[in-house]
Amino acid sequence: MTPLPHNPSITVIDLPEDDKPMGIIVTDHSVVLETEEDLYRLPPGTYKLICLGLQATEQEAREIVENLGYSMYPDYESNNPYLMYNTATASLRSLITSNGWKNPVFLRKEK
Repeated sequence: MTPLPHNPSITVIDLPEDDKPMGIIVTDHSVVLETEEDLYRLPPGTYKLICLGLQATEQEAREIVENLGYSMYPDYESNNPYLMYNTATASLRSLITSNGWKNPVFLRKEK
């Protein structure tokens, strides 16, 4: 489980490639992301499942990646700050690839 450096309220969990999230379980003592294969304990708080990174819509991707203004989004694979994408989904794909994630799930911590 990794918070994103540019937006620490968003956490990513990279699941095994064939695993799928089922939901978030909240009890008096813990918050857990339940998948078909496993359970992932989250820090206390309220979470919203944004998306599976590989299936993100443009709107979902905008919640995750940085907006550099004028609908331009960073290329996370490049060290060149002048390389940008004009879609958030392309930027999200570069974020996923640059981190080596295979099946990322993005969560937003609400509280």
